[in-house]
Amino acid sequence: MRRYCTVIALAIIVSIGVAENQMPKKVFVKQPKCPSSGSDRLPHPNKCTQYYICQDGKGEIHECPEGLHFNVAIKQCDWPSAGCLMGSRPETQPNIPDSEEADMSYCIGTCPLPDPMDKTIHLPYSGDCNKFCKCSNGVPYIMNCPANLHFDTKWEVCNWPWAANCQWKR
Repeated sequence: MRRYCTVIALAIIVSIGVAENQMPKKVFVKQPKCPSSGSDRLPHPNKCTQYYICQDGKGEIHECPEGLHFNVAIKQCDWPSAGCLMGSRPETQPNIPDSEEADMSYCIGTCPLPDPMDKTIHLPYSGDCNKFCKCSNGVPYIMNCPANLHFDTKWEVCNWPWAANCQWKR
């Protein structure tokens, strides 16, 4: 009887050890350091489809719309072909490629001078949901959202039309 109890106890211990090895391991991801004041958008360190919206030192994780990745250069969701560099951040203000200088009459709002240090300013473009104005050194540049996306004035990003709720007719 004693041998029988020992065998059962040993079997229980072995099965617990096997079960622990089969349990999924928790992976803890370090949240990027949000600026102590102001706001910013930072990439998730491990997932191209996620990013943090930082406000006064606290970050809240957000998911890009399906099929899009967070683009650290423009701090918004973009097509995957734009290149996701997980956990990286530009060290200098990025150049604004493939854009044209905008007439301020098409931008709803005014580009500040100098640029705020804690965020990039994006303004809605009058009359076209697929465009927006990106401010750089007080100058607005017309930018295009990726195909089938509209500029979302609330989040200052390109988003699905139903979420962006743009009022301009195409």
